[in-house]
Amino acid sequence: MKQTRIWILSLLLMLPGCGAEPPTGPFNILLISIDTLRQDHVGCYDYDRETTPNLDELARQGTVFENAVSTSCWTLPAHASLLTGLYPAFHGLQDDGAKLPEGIPTVAGQLSQLDYFTLAVVSHVYVSSEFGLERGFELFDDSLIEGGEEIPIAAEVVTRTLEQMAGIPAGPFFCFVHFYDPHFEYESHEGTPSFGDRQVDLYDHEILFTDGHIARVIDRVKELGLYERTIFVLTGDHGEGFGEHGIYKHGYHLYAQLLKVPLIFRVPGLAPRRVSTPVQHVDIVPTLANLVGAGPNQAMNGRSLVGEIAGSAPADADRLVFQEV
Repeated sequence: MKQTRIWILSLLLMLPGCGAEPPTGPFNILLISIDTLRQDHVGCYDYDRETTPNLDELARQGTVFENAVSTSCWTLPAHASLLTGLYPAFHGLQDDGAKLPEGIPTVAGQLSQLDYFTLAVVSHVYVSSEFGLERGFELFDDSLIEGGEEIPIAAEVVTRTLEQMAGIPAGPFFCFVHFYDPHFEYESHEGTPSFGDRQVDLYDHEILFTDGHIARVIDRVKELGLYERTIFVLTGDHGEGFGEHGIYKHGYHLYAQLLKVPLIFRVPGLAPRRVSTPVQHVDIVPTLANLVGAGPNQAMNGRSLVGEIAGSAPADADRLVFQEV
């Protein structure tokens, strides 16, 4: 199976415009979700504030999906879609009393079958084992949110992530990290530049704070000599309202400000590009499965974006994407 994965990625890297020799061995995967990160507050999506210098550097090396949307406007159903490849109506996590039904696999379970070590560090109950989202992970760390009212900040999440990464066995890994900081209520962090005192200013401050700590994870991957063997995927789970359509915060509406999120894939050896085709969270699992050589899963609602990432698929402005609330 490992040889199959190497072969598929090697074929991708030989497509026109790739211009790189494929690394040998299976690729690691680092999936990062930033809660409440709306697309138009990210630098590589033409925001005029420098909120995401480190994410922007990943974007310069990877594929930026310009029309990426969440499946929902709040954390629980959006993350369930991100981890299962299913719309909320199919995975069932649409309210506080729900739990992921038996028989629904996650991306972690699928990758475990391909000899990946799977780990996660999460920072809010809506992305926790309380709702069954630990399924398939060999190491699922939601201990930062156990038994307390305080939500861990990005600095704590990264420290725990680096600690857990240090203990994983040799071989390919899939690591999912969830950051909560840009979610209301917004806090001020010493050492991170301020943009002002308005709510939107504090929101941008939280994004910049999170971006700075994500750099610690990227730097650690580089220190381990794994950067050119690691696929990075960065997204937000949903957006945030700041008065558009009379809406503040999120959770009850399906306007673009609440749904359009960043989605960046950085695959070693593949040329950077920007893609205008509408895409969605349910496409992430099929794409990762395709990249590592897993067979298609017809039960998923999304589809692989490997063609777009490799530059072999034409833009499809008429593709339909769906959201639920």
